[in-house]
Amino acid sequence: FVVVVFDGVSDEVNYQLKRVLAADRYWRFQVELTLASDHLDDASEGNLSKLRGHAEELLAARSDDLDRAIAAL
Repeated sequence: FVVVVFDGVSDEVNYQLKRVLAADRYWRFQVELTLASDHLDDASEGNLSKLRGHAEELLAARSDDLDRAIAAL
């Protein structure tokens, strides 16, 4: 149940920002945690490694978007 609440708020903010900001001024960088735990207090070495892996996948998949966001800053 808690995950639904968190996702609902996150999805709503995403919906609102897409409509308020221009397309070239809003990027959302988020991955689904399919391997890592989404428990906020899991700082185990194994989970941190999985989180790092998710981050590296995101960087590889969205590098062009990241470059555009950095250039806009």
